[in-house]
Amino acid sequence: MEASLLAQLIRLQALEQSLNSSAVDRQESSSRFTLMLARVMAAEKGTTANLGWNLNSTLQMAEVPYRYQSKVRASAKTAAAAFQAASGTGEYEALMERTALKYGVDPDLCKAVAKAESGFNPLATSKAGAMGLMQLMPGTAKSLGIDNPYDPEQNADGGVRYLKTMLQKYQGDVKLALAAYNAGPGAVDKHGGVPPYRETLNYVAKVSGYHQLYLGG
Repeated sequence: MEASLLAQLIRLQALEQSLNSSAVDRQESSSRFTLMLARVMAAEKGTTANLGWNLNSTLQMAEVPYRYQSKVRASAKTAAAAFQAASGTGEYEALMERTALKYGVDPDLCKAVAKAESGFNPLATSKAGAMGLMQLMPGTAKSLGIDNPYDPEQNADGGVRYLKTMLQKYQGDVKLALAAYNAGPGAVDKHGGVPPYRETLNYVAKVSGYHQLYLGG
């Protein structure tokens, strides 16, 4: 796709957002556009992979009205991040599968956990401080001998080993193991089952859903 055409596409999105009256409409429009642009970037990887970091030259920002440029830049950077995250998904899915097979854990379950935890983003950091693909907390990472939680292979190795420990502790009960992965085994033991925490209940449901999708794939 020519840079000028891409610039026009983004300019139209910025103009569209300015005309939408409700915040919900603006958010939905932005989400649709970001997904579309990320796909364009994936299709045109050779020429637009650095879109978010080279806006002035690649997008010819002079073509965009000044009052819309901040919106255009924000949309482009968001799309660039989405593209970069999506482009490595297959690689990290394969890593999770290899690691799971190494330790004798269901590969589809391990991929489902990584997808729910970080969306396969090896640089993800949660507000609570969980890190990497499998979102290991600092104390957990240290106990597992992980030197660099942001190294995908180390993180996957530690996360799968920890998940296997939870599966063994709860005799193969996947829901209890997932609840323990999220809330800690202490919380599971205290409540005698999945803790009645909204986050944990949602987490178990999300991972279980992804697991079924992987099994069906």
